[in-house]
Amino acid sequence: MREQVKSLTKSQAKDFCIHLWNELTIAGRSIWTDEKLDQATQLNALKWLNEVQHRVWGAYSSDRPDSLMHLLGRIISHCEEAPILGFHVRVALDRSLAELALTKGRAVSDVDQLAGAGLNNSFKPSPHQGGA
Repeated sequence: MREQVKSLTKSQAKDFCIHLWNELTIAGRSIWTDEKLDQATQLNALKWLNEVQHRVWGAYSSDRPDSLMHLLGRIISHCEEAPILGFHVRVALDRSLAELALTKGRAVSDVDQLAGAGLNNSFKPSPHQGGA
């Protein structure tokens, strides 16, 4: 995974951070609603998840070429503070990379696929979606 993240272009890195931010929000909901975790464990995990999310913003905002590698290092460090967090963050990282892989070079958008349009057809939005 580290090599995949390292190979992202600047634009892909920004997209990766946005996807990761979203996935980490989902991770937070999963931790908060996990009835098997005691409250102290939940709060500690959420505290460190919040720190990870701050680091994602830092990586998104940075123009440094090593910002994502630095982010991964900080994520590892933060997950050591809340071991339950490791699984959730790994899922978020994997899902974020998978989303980039799905959208990289995609010829047909999700909307086109959902509307049943083929490669030679274009989706025409309804008037309330900004179409004519």
